Amino acid sequence: SKQSAEPPEKETAPEEGAVQEKERCVPAFMEGVQEENTGARRGTAMHRVLECFDFTRDFDTLQEQIAWMEETGLLEAHLSGLLSLQGLELFFRSRLAERMQKAARAGKLYKEKPFVMGKPASQVLEQTDSDVMILIQGIMDAYFEEDGKLVLVDYKTDAVRSAPDLVKRYQAQMDLYQEALSRAAGKEVKEKILYSFRLRREIQV
Repeated sequence: SKQSAEPPEKETAPEEGAVQEKERCVPAFMEGVQEENTGARRGTAMHRVLECFDFTRDFDTLQEQIAWMEETGLLEAHLSGLLSLQGLELFFRSRLAERMQKAARAGKLYKEKPFVMGKPASQVLEQTDSDVMILIQGIMDAYFEEDGKLVLVDYKTDAVRSAPDLVKRYQAQMDLYQEALSRAAGKEVKEKILYSFRLRREIQV
């Protein structure tokens, strides 16, 4: 999911006999940034598969569907190598995935839905009591209808140690998404669920 708030030289040959250090892909001081970027790309890859995956089909078609995404260009080659197949397979064995499949087969699963919602600055930003309207923009990973109410789903690949850590990080975001979804759909959001690929479990918010 994404969210934002905004107001309305030539190479030279080595000297003969010189000992060459093995080439590094990135400078040492950039390694942390490289790891962070790889993590972000892995998150993008996982989200892309879940966005394009046909939940109406059996889950054992995962690798077949990924191959189709690669062939059609929906999943770029530089991203497919970053996928955690084991992580995806575990997700598709979860109760959450079963519920999403049931909703999809009933035509009630919605993925990658953008929204824009206006809220007073005092309700969005800390240390301000301004009533100036702020536009909140985001993209919901998925939501589905179940028993006449809605279930909001957000996939996370963050490197966290515990469920409370993840909830603390994303509670405010999920509350905003809940409000936006309820407003737009005119229905109650009965559950907000984070699925953590690091913890390999779903977490109620």
